[in-house]
Amino acid sequence: RRQDSHGSQEMQSTVRQSLSRAVARMPSAARSMAGGGSTGGKTPTYKRMRGVVEQHTSPFELQQMSTLFANFGKKFKHETVDNIPDLAPAVIIFAGMIAYVEFCNTKIKAEHRY
Repeated sequence: RRQDSHGSQEMQSTVRQSLSRAVARMPSAARSMAGGGSTGGKTPTYKRMRGVVEQHTSPFELQQMSTLFANFGKKFKHETVDNIPDLAPAVIIFAGMIAYVEFCNTKIKAEHRY
């Protein structure tokens, strides 16, 4: 039995040596699970994104989304009524332009009717 345990220890050391040789032959990026190699899994400085902020919505904030959609009509009406003085000149000019084009179009059609 002593010979068997001695033989298995010898086999284990041989397997370890062959595995360490195989790992040493791999590129460093393949050895690290994070892909960083000697950087210890950290992202290299040239790959880091600068000036980007990630925002996540927690489950508690998702409960407020239904009230946001429920109040959409009231908010839309409020914003529209507040902006009528700013929108009125553009709407009047646009409606006048449409009416003028319709008038000219019917006049030209009447002239070239027959």
